[in-house]
Amino acid sequence: MPRAAVLRLFPPPPPVRRLPIPSPPLADGWLAEACAWVGAGLDADEELGALLDAQIEFSLRIGDALGFFEQLRDSDGESMSAVFVAGDLAARIRAVNLAFNGGLRPNLALSAGGPDTSDGELLEHF
Repeated sequence: MPRAAVLRLFPPPPPVRRLPIPSPPLADGWLAEACAWVGAGLDADEELGALLDAQIEFSLRIGDALGFFEQLRDSDGESMSAVFVAGDLAARIRAVNLAFNGGLRPNLALSAGGPDTSDGELLEHF
């Protein structure tokens, strides 16, 4: 994607006290903010493009996104990733990438960009 910026977020690590070190979960607030961020300016009935584990493509209503994000987070340590995209790939997009690595360092990435995105818009996104 030309002219893009990505912000990848990791929860703070837990204190090292015993092995194995449990992985900290993504906070509820992070998922709600990611949902609001990717759907900014869109109606709850509009759809996000979604890709689960780089294999399964589907659409998801923005109004259903937070519940789906929470289901992914609560999937009992399964390793999976999901990407949710709003916008037009030929112009401007916003995307959220959630990664849950089998109990290892989960993370969240917010991406924005596209060929019609100006430098100012990239700075405003973050």
